Amino acid sequence: ALALPSVVAAADTQVVTGRAIAGHGTLLVATSNQMTLYTFDNDVPGSGVSNCTGTCLATWPALTVAAGDTPTGGTGVTGTLGTITRTDNGARQVTYNGLPLYFFINDKAPGDTNGIYTGWRAITLVAAPSPTPSPSASPTASPTASPSTTAAPLPTQSPLIATPWRRVPSRLMFA
Repeated sequence: ALALPSVVAAADTQVVTGRAIAGHGTLLVATSNQMTLYTFDNDVPGSGVSNCTGTCLATWPALTVAAGDTPTGGTGVTGTLGTITRTDNGARQVTYNGLPLYFFINDKAPGDTNGIYTGWRAITLVAAPSPTPSPSASPTASPTASPSTTAAPLPTQSPLIATPWRRVPSRLMFA
């Protein structure tokens, strides 16, 4: 099992970075272990307070830094990093855009996102790309078509209704 560190080494001030995680896009992760970081919906941005304490904190360990360290971000991190001093244990918890950051105890390996559910969110730095339809999904596409190839134009009128009211002779015969 991968241990979740609660304190990043003093020399390591780059505490978060972006990491592409299949199905989620690029998420915010800790540089120390590449584990996904989460925010808690009950925390108020910029309040300086974590509302995850006691048993909550045992399940959702805080990302913290040593006294005197200023957290910085790596690739893809564009939000504001800071710290708050936790009132329950005095630790300096890292914040992203004013929200305290947490690990999830049931994430066991880098890339795990088990903590995404009601009340908890991973921080998406770059959204996952939208699925693109396969060439076989389009009736006018062909597997060998180049991007500049276009389908043949559709006729503007059907030959059956070329003129609105064309008189057609009747060929019915009665015996």
